[in-house]
Amino acid sequence: MSQDTPLHGESCQSLILNSFSDPASAIDGQTRTHFLTAWHLGSPHILRKAGKHRTWMDATDQRFANRCLPLLIANQSGWVVLNASRFRAKWNGHASKSAIIIEPLDGGTAPSAVSHFGHGILTWNLGYLFRTSPGFNLLVRGPSNQPKDAVSPLEGIVETDWTPATFTMNWMFTRADVWVQWERDEPFCMLVPQQRHQLEKFATRIERLSENSNLDAQHNEWSLSRRNILERLACDKKTGAKKKEWQKDYFQGRTVSGEQFFQHQTALELHDFEPLPSGVRSFATDEPIGKTMDVQEHHLPILDNIDPSIIPAEVVASSFKLIRRELAAAAGEKELEASTVIWPKIDFLRVNITLRNRGRIRASMGACDRSLATAVALAARKAAKDPRFGGPITKDELASLAIELWVQVGAELIAQKDLVGIQERIVLGIHGLEISAENHFAYFKPSVAITRCIDNVTLLVDKLCRKAGLPANSWQKANVRVSRTKWRHFAEDRSQSHGFLEMRSLRNVAQESISEYGIRNSLRLALPQLIARQKEDGSFIYQYDAVQDRELDVPINLVRMAGCAYALSKAAASAEFREDAALQSAAQRAVEFVLRHSVVNPQHSDAIFIANANSDGALGASALTLLALQFGSFVDKFEKQRRQLLATLSTLQQVDGSFQCDVHAANTQATNENFYPGEALLAMCYEAARTSDPTLRAAIEMSFDYYSRLFSRKPSSAFILWHADTWSRFHRMLFQRTDRADGSRYSEFVFQLVDWILQTQHKAGRSMQPMFLGGFRFPAPPTASSNVYLEAVACGVSLAKYTGSREHEMRYTAALILGLEFSRRLQFHHEQSYLFPRPRLAVGGTPANLHTSIIRCDNDQHLITMILTSLESGALSNSAPDGSVSVC
Repeated sequence: MSQDTPLHGESCQSLILNSFSDPASAIDGQTRTHFLTAWHLGSPHILRKAGKHRTWMDATDQRFANRCLPLLIANQSGWVVLNASRFRAKWNGHASKSAIIIEPLDGGTAPSAVSHFGHGILTWNLGYLFRTSPGFNLLVRGPSNQPKDAVSPLEGIVETDWTPATFTMNWMFTRADVWVQWERDEPFCMLVPQQRHQLEKFATRIERLSENSNLDAQHNEWSLSRRNILERLACDKKTGAKKKEWQKDYFQGRTVSGEQFFQHQTALELHDFEPLPSGVRSFATDEPIGKTMDVQEHHLPILDNIDPSIIPAEVVASSFKLIRRELAAAAGEKELEASTVIWPKIDFLRVNITLRNRGRIRASMGACDRSLATAVALAARKAAKDPRFGGPITKDELASLAIELWVQVGAELIAQKDLVGIQERIVLGIHGLEISAENHFAYFKPSVAITRCIDNVTLLVDKLCRKAGLPANSWQKANVRVSRTKWRHFAEDRSQSHGFLEMRSLRNVAQESISEYGIRNSLRLALPQLIARQKEDGSFIYQYDAVQDRELDVPINLVRMAGCAYALSKAAASAEFREDAALQSAAQRAVEFVLRHSVVNPQHSDAIFIANANSDGALGASALTLLALQFGSFVDKFEKQRRQLLATLSTLQQVDGSFQCDVHAANTQATNENFYPGEALLAMCYEAARTSDPTLRAAIEMSFDYYSRLFSRKPSSAFILWHADTWSRFHRMLFQRTDRADGSRYSEFVFQLVDWILQTQHKAGRSMQPMFLGGFRFPAPPTASSNVYLEAVACGVSLAKYTGSREHEMRYTAALILGLEFSRRLQFHHEQSYLFPRPRLAVGGTPANLHTSIIRCDNDQHLITMILTSLESGALSNSAPDGSVSVC
């Protein structure tokens, strides 16, 4: 394979082929977000998705090779270029270009294969200029598992997302004086997109299997099962076992014990290359959409185990055009020209169309029909006349309407015996619900739990019962049927080339690779949003429902306010934001707000603490305020207050190294003990690093034994962040200031903390929901607390780099990148603006979890400090121009 330029006289006539030509069409609920485009240069070769079967595999005894799923998946993993004409070739063993003889067969046309390089290399000009999505290369190779005698395909990787050059496919002869024949339509080249830098992200290591007791036990169980089958096969051919029995566990995606892996694949569903139409048109025909339709709503049966449909992007795009046309007609606009789209037959149960105007619902109507086109048109007409949210849609508001299309593709009846555990059967924000009994029927889309902030499945089902006209708890009765439902959700977005986004849990399914650039963008979203929710007095709206546009009235929590001041102060001191006047002002107002709540410490005349009039003076409020004064100009501007707050922290430290968690309360609350002292120690650590005060350093050291023993005795997730940050910084401070070697106990403790929390991270194969990947199971499902734990992981990365622990660095970096994917998924982004009446208060915010729209200021605080700590760790410093990351 080599790169070249188009042959003389060739030109890119037109874009006639496009695989993934529908970038947002989907497989099993997964959006197709990438493209592979072939620009035609007069090529005689056909492009096709690779097939599953191979002639030699079918010829094996009882076709046993087709039982090897890894072979079958590899066979399908790409697209193939088919040879245009039958020919044969022979190499005489010499290096010259003339050493290969090429002969057409059966009077066919001249083959496109030539001897271009010599040295026994046969070269095909493909006749296409390929282009892939940004960040994707093309692996160009021979067809997988399709060997040929006396020749071997060469492989190459081309950066097809930018280069205007074409490339060739090459085979090298391995033996001389042997005729090798290629048939017409025989694959000779395979194209496999690969995301750039993905291999470099892998942390590699070798470990003893015995150290992983769970995996070791599973492997032993599999080995025993495998051995038993082989013994039975060899025992007696007369039993017929040889013909019938084979180990199917891997093929069926399960362990020997029956545990199913939810992402298992037995086949690949690649888009085939198709001619690019002059107008939008689909492959299978149903009926064209004309100006009039005879529509009739049908009753929806309760169906079990419906597989999600594959809905081509062109159909979704045409659906939005159809909806727009129906709305315009209903509002009295001039009727647009009818669509000429031929719609495919798609398995679905119902559609719902939701209309929003500046974040507020204007209509939401569903419809059923055997034809998707008819159902979409009917639902659009009903939505245009929905009287519940302000009356029929008017002509003046058409342009400002945001349209959501929901397509129900599955419904699974929950058996009566399973209703007791319905909490485990329904994932809020992922599953929808249906309920039916005699003449009663109602459904909720998955979004209802999010937009109504319902965090309890039982409460959600009770509300659905009332919607159906049933008593709240009637879902538990034998004559009532409850089903969990699966939906595909599309949101119109005219900034996209195909006109829409696919959403899940009201989040864009498509995400770019994690990069330093990407998480800096997340930070640039988070900061203005938190500043927008800052009040005139410098405090912050503590809880805000972004969808309902309402502040939740709660008393001022000074610990949360001080935490926000800390986050803004730390961000304002970073090089990127030192000239950001709005951020500098917001940080100062936040600091001044908490300092206005300073109270003179009765135990120390030159000490202050932060407290409300009726509070006991939480240690955390004073500690976080002191942390906020560690950055930028605040260090000098508030020097007196820093000294006074530090004095209070010192008075609250006990002789055993522990801290009293409230100024006026001698009894420490167990929950506060897990984080307030860590915050205090971190503030003291910053002070000690700047002042080199040996007394302060000794005070920090005095606390180590107490809190390391506390964690060993009562491990808690709330303990992790502040102590990981404290002892990571303290270790580095000791080794900067002295040559002492006993600082290793601090690094070992940090690694212990990070390893402990990483046991709870959702990883591939361990999480039943792809949306949860990277989050942490404290609690379950993952919440914004995942950002807290991620910051601890970032501290671990920094310390691992500092100590030269490559194994920890690689492992923690991989976990951090996976966690950052969840963090970005959780955060609200611009593509969700249509959901919010006031996007400036919502976009960039971090809700408590994936199934709520309530944003809390402390969640934003932890997102901001987590990103700053991640950037500080250098884990993403190897970002590539395409936005991907190398961790090796």
